[in-house]
Amino acid sequence: ATAGFLLSMFYRVSVTVVSNELAADLGLGAAGLSALSAAFFYAFAAAQPVLGPGLDRLGPRLIMAGLGLTAAGGSLLFAMADSAPAALLARTLMGLGMSGNLMGALTLLVYWFPADRFATLMGVLTAVGSLGMTLASTPLALLARSLGWRGAFVALAAANVLQVAVLLLVVRNRPPGTPARPAGAENPFRGLGRLVRKPWFW
Repeated sequence: ATAGFLLSMFYRVSVTVVSNELAADLGLGAAGLSALSAAFFYAFAAAQPVLGPGLDRLGPRLIMAGLGLTAAGGSLLFAMADSAPAALLARTLMGLGMSGNLMGALTLLVYWFPADRFATLMGVLTAVGSLGMTLASTPLALLARSLGWRGAFVALAAANVLQVAVLLLVVRNRPPGTPARPAGAENPFRGLGRLVRKPWFW
């Protein structure tokens, strides 16, 4: 799960590292490159209201795996993009695909560890995940120089599929013997409705 968050941080800044190559191949100016970068975050944010209830209802394992494969598909599409709209769609899929990695990992921490360890484990998760931004700098630039930016994103897609496969093999939603969902738990969308009515939320 931590590897998924690392990939998320990698995806976030990857466009910046290969921006010159993107501009040359796809004919993008500053506005087009900015749109590519922003598409990731718009899709990421738009998924959150549905993601939370989904994690509560279905558990993080399958949701994170499905979204991870979505991101891998987006990365492949990005590698094959021959126009700005195709690249924009690909970046949107990447953002959607990475939208569950942080909250999914935090959900697993809640399910598997006592509350007094949550802050420490969240710190470890954040520290390791943030290495993704470091890997998306010089290492990505060197990979793009070796394989081309398209080849680099094919390699990223392969790494993403490998991460999903390991997640499915290793991760379980809850410890054995723990009920899948607490009896009598309310509709999660009702809680979301209460949240948006709070002035401090806005």
